[in-house]
Amino acid sequence: MDHAAGPSQYGKSADSMWAFRTLQRLAPTLPTLQRLAPIGSALTSFVRHLPTMKRRFRGLYGGKHIQFGNQISFSHRKTRRTWKPNVQYKRFWSETYQRFLRFRVTTSVIKQVNRLKNGIDEYIKTTPNSELLYPKAIKMKRNMRWHDKQRARNEALAAMEEASSAAAAS
Repeated sequence: MDHAAGPSQYGKSADSMWAFRTLQRLAPTLPTLQRLAPIGSALTSFVRHLPTMKRRFRGLYGGKHIQFGNQISFSHRKTRRTWKPNVQYKRFWSETYQRFLRFRVTTSVIKQVNRLKNGIDEYIKTTPNSELLYPKAIKMKRNMRWHDKQRARNEALAAMEEASSAAAAS
């Protein structure tokens, strides 16, 4: 009878047991998830922080989740309800790409982007992949870093050419 006892006997809630069983079920696939590029680390962190919304893989949600609670009537009856993130479609101007980028974003991410000096480019570059989770944004982050390296390389070459031409002229 001991092995058939519920999770409350062990001092664990039903949610933690659900997460434990889900992790057990996903354990054989974790090496496969880690090999996936470019979102392998993001997926393993997703597995670590169960439960989450799978919608977060399709936009910039900034760590927002569906929240759960009770709706309380006048007679104090409680019924379950959810609060979903305020998700909007928004265009942001990208200095790196020199065009508008369209994302599905939460209003908190819109506020964060508006506060930053370089806008969406800075947000994507500075946000860790475990929080971005959006494959399109992670790929853009890699491309932006490559563009920055190329720009720095070209500026260094131009400076060297100017120095050599100034030395040759004198």
